[in-house]
Amino acid sequence: MQEQHKQWVKDNMLIFTTSRRLTEEEYQMIFEIVSDVTNTPTRPTKCGRCVTTAKNNIIYHYDKSNSNNQ
Repeated sequence: MQEQHKQWVKDNMLIFTTSRRLTEEEYQMIFEIVSDVTNTPTRPTKCGRCVTTAKNNIIYHYDKSNSNNQ
């Protein structure tokens, strides 16, 4: 996970821990990060299940990269 993505996740952790409406920019960034960490091009969507899966993927890779740094 790139440093800029890790910083964005850290700064926007409430997106991943609470249920709330996301802005277009947040959707774009979530799917940009998922595309980066999974190495698979992913188009932004507002499908609830897709967004939840994307958020879970991001948190998994975020935690994994943080545990490797310690």
